Amino acid sequence: MLFQASVLFLSGIYIFYTDLKYRKITNLTNGLISLMGLGYSIYFDLLVEHMLAALFLGGIFIILALLTKGFGLGDVKYIFAVSLLLGLQVTLNGLLIGFLLGGVYSVYLLLIKKAKVNDTFAYGPFLVIGQVLSFIISLL
Repeated sequence: MLFQASVLFLSGIYIFYTDLKYRKITNLTNGLISLMGLGYSIYFDLLVEHMLAALFLGGIFIILALLTKGFGLGDVKYIFAVSLLLGLQVTLNGLLIGFLLGGVYSVYLLLIKKAKVNDTFAYGPFLVIGQVLSFIISLL
């Protein structure tokens, strides 16, 4: 658990900052999370379960990204990578939390007239917050 927490929190801080500032989640960051997730999954004999979670959620997320144009490929790769690290249930719960937080934020921007309906914003920070909260909740 400490390993997962370390990878999740350290990468989350970096992703939160870079996505807000540059609107980019780098391949290097996602690759490192994936490698750490693979190592964790192999060590704890969860490889098949976590790989299926990554393929399932990554596949759904790439479809969402292509249909909505609101998510970038960095977001898709992040969900794939974090699924390798956390598995299906924690990642899925994190997605739900992230979607809710991002939705509330977008409604807020619309209400204060800082954004229009077709505007986009960095979604990575909400995905990170969702994953971190879901991970913490899974420990309780």
